[in-house]
Amino acid sequence: MMDAAAFRRHGHEMVEWIAAYLEDPERYPVLSRVKPGEITAALPSRAPEEPEPFEAIMADFERVLVPGLTHWNHPGFLAYFAITGSAPGVLADFLSAALNQQAMLWRTSPAATELEAVTLAWLRRLIGLPDTFEGVIYDTASIASMHALAAARQAAVADVRTQGLAGRHDVPRIRVYASDQAHSSIDKSVIAIGLGHESLRKIPVDASFRLRVDALADAITEDRRGHLWIGTKENGVVDLDVASGNARLYPGSLGAASADRMKILCRPATPTPGHPMPGGRRGRWQA
Repeated sequence: MMDAAAFRRHGHEMVEWIAAYLEDPERYPVLSRVKPGEITAALPSRAPEEPEPFEAIMADFERVLVPGLTHWNHPGFLAYFAITGSAPGVLADFLSAALNQQAMLWRTSPAATELEAVTLAWLRRLIGLPDTFEGVIYDTASIASMHALAAARQAAVADVRTQGLAGRHDVPRIRVYASDQAHSSIDKSVIAIGLGHESLRKIPVDASFRLRVDALADAITEDRRGHLWIGTKENGVVDLDVASGNARLYPGSLGAASADRMKILCRPATPTPGHPMPGGRRGRWQA
């Protein structure tokens, strides 16, 4: 058990270490130079039975773990995507960890629940979305993609929440389109929510890694001949809701940092008015 005095002492030491790290991350190599299994071999095979001094833990941290880090804070790190780490953010994490709020419901943390809503409202207005848009903060874009897919399925397929998809003769095969640069979470999402991996059709991209409009149009035409129900997806979030009245197209690709040509992409997603929709409903698709 760490008393308040020890916490203050070690907390100050930790802040000094973090400040020095943020001040000069370039003293570390961008990519770790350890070999596979090297860190595992340096750690004990069994959990310690007795506590160790904080100084010994920090010494192990610097000796074993720091050499195995990929430094996303490094100015030379140009892979994947930008991190959200910052000195103010580190301090906020410190405070958040101490308070340990569980905002499952409003009553479990009114402050955290309402702060999230207000912060998202700020973001909504910064990017010019109407006030009707609402949301929550996700832990990862992959989960956001899966939930967007599930929400679109709910809006587009009649009674899917109560009846599901299995064994339903009133729901034809569903098609989801993605560029061949789409993140693997899209593949996993269509499997996880019951659409099946065969529902996902990858569309080739051009030299700028943008989804090819001609290839998308050809794929939609071919799938209509095969009597597949059409949803849409480019290089980001899946949205089947094109079939229930609105084509929502999300541009860009995580891996390629591309931006799709949205106005042109909307054109192939416009089918004939009155096209049958799953669950026996009929309506006009829009783009």
